[in-house]
Amino acid sequence: MKTVKEIYVLMLLAFITTSCGLDNYDAPESKLQGQVVYKDASGVEHPIGVRGTGEAVRLKLYQYGYELKDGIDVFLNQNAQFESMLFNGEYHLVPQKDNGPWKTIQVSEAKKDTIDFVLKGTTMLKVYVLPYYMLYNSAIRFDGTTFTATCDIEKVISDAAVDQVGLFISTTQFVDESSNFIRKDYGRQQPGSGQQFELTVTDENQKKAIDLARVRTGKVYARIGLKPAGSDQYVYSDVQEIRL
Repeated sequence: MKTVKEIYVLMLLAFITTSCGLDNYDAPESKLQGQVVYKDASGVEHPIGVRGTGEAVRLKLYQYGYELKDGIDVFLNQNAQFESMLFNGEYHLVPQKDNGPWKTIQVSEAKKDTIDFVLKGTTMLKVYVLPYYMLYNSAIRFDGTTFTATCDIEKVISDAAVDQVGLFISTTQFVDESSNFIRKDYGRQQPGSGQQFELTVTDENQKKAIDLARVRTGKVYARIGLKPAGSDQYVYSDVQEIRL
């Protein structure tokens, strides 16, 4: 009869052997890269600014031949770009209808908004959507006490409505409604060219944070955001670097 010590040693050896077997599987070597973009009526493609923190905006990826019901989450950065390491194979990518400041675009009657592709090596993919609004030509400056921002707000979908517009300031390049140390909301700003927003810093803690950023990096970052009515996400302008 084996002793308890012998049984323990056998169990440990079995665990190590199993672990080594799992470690011997090849890692995926193919790369999927892509971006969610808006193509306007003249055929010009525009990047779309979104929230890049908190895994807030995502696509769903499925591989044909594998039963993964929930799919693979592919998260977007704040330029709506994505990247994932995968195995070679046939995949389909599905934009999430209730996630993002846009409406999905139907690819075909049969596939709806599902995008089929074959992955082998590095594959670049563009996902076209129809945003409710776009923000163009943003400019943000700081005079020591007040941030002044301007941008053009274009309504893309005719029946879209504005829920909220905000100005967001961050000490890092990640700027959105969650990642900021100063923000101001302006309500339901209407579309148009040269829309202007001002934010005067009066809070003492915010002033101290700006002074600290001035010493550490000499700069902060800012974006204008617009939340369409009925959407779960803001659409954003470009990130602006503000020298202090």
